[in-house]
Amino acid sequence: MIKRDPKAVEMIERLFPDAGVKGMEFLETLDPTYRQWWERTVFGGLYSREVLDQKTRELCALSALVMAGKLPQVRAHIWAAHYAGATRAEIQEVIFQIFIFGGAPAVLGPLETMVEVFQELDEAEGKKSSDV
Repeated sequence: MIKRDPKAVEMIERLFPDAGVKGMEFLETLDPTYRQWWERTVFGGLYSREVLDQKTRELCALSALVMAGKLPQVRAHIWAAHYAGATRAEIQEVIFQIFIFGGAPAVLGPLETMVEVFQELDEAEGKKSSDV
């Protein structure tokens, strides 16, 4: 039987219903104990802290991932920021801000990823254009 942390499961389902669930399934196939540690530490521990609201936490994570050039995680955290209540303008502004610290190359890929995610959101919501 798989041991699950209820706080972690709630956080994964709320913020990462696709990528987080798949990520935990992937880690489970590699090593159930490692999946359990990851789930408890990241989602049941750090992500469940109440010092920052979840929207702020996701915008901070997005900023760090843009700077680090981690496009798959940028995609996941754009979705998570959306689920946490960030507006498209806030998400875009976070990426824009990295231009000052990392330069144009640091923001171009993440901006393309952002546009793709916004298009996916529009399709899911039945819209034809972005409201950024």
